[in-house]
Amino acid sequence: MVASRTEENLTSLNAVPAKVSPFRVTPTSATVRPLGLRTLKVKRGQMLYAAGETAEQLFVLRSGRAHIFLVTDEGKKVVIETVPAPSLLGEAVLSRARIHETYAEIAEDGELLAVERTSVEALLRAQPELAVRLLEAVAARLLTVAQRLEDRLVKAVPARLARALLQLVLAPDYEAFPIKQSEIAEVAGTSRETATRVLNHFESEGLIALGRTRVRLLQPEALNLIAEARAS
Repeated sequence: MVASRTEENLTSLNAVPAKVSPFRVTPTSATVRPLGLRTLKVKRGQMLYAAGETAEQLFVLRSGRAHIFLVTDEGKKVVIETVPAPSLLGEAVLSRARIHETYAEIAEDGELLAVERTSVEALLRAQPELAVRLLEAVAARLLTVAQRLEDRLVKAVPARLARALLQLVLAPDYEAFPIKQSEIAEVAGTSRETATRVLNHFESEGLIALGRTRVRLLQPEALNLIAEARAS
């Protein structure tokens, strides 16, 4: 189910917020063209787009988080990235083909901005520095995907789970709620049963503290060392 739209379109570039962190949009007196900008309230489990669909909007995730994933021929969901706020989603709108190659699903309730394709093009022409920020975001996304692929190929389950924890449970609090072990397993690319066993081991070693739908990292530095270890 696509996220519900909660605000009417803004009608001029002057109405754009001065900052969409960390992607800055500079107010200007010059009218570029009507801006199709919507604020969306999104709920856990809502789909933003699916592979094969035409990309018509660029999303700026302002709060919450989302999963970028693929679906195998066997129907298995493979999470390739967990996207925290603030981040971009739907970069395919900038490509020539404008076809989504992945799925995007909201993993935590939040809010995002949706900008129509024609308005994205107008903004990039009017504000080149925004284009630079977008390129940086796309480059960071490619690096993250490459790292995730390397993890799947050469790293054991504990290393992948440690990486998933560090991606899902962020500084400075190093605590996430609500979060399920099944979600951590999806991000790490392993089964729920295997993830539970390894997470319980991490807890027994004093690395993390587990609750029913809560995770707290007690030793993030140690988890980072585990995440960097390659399978022997």
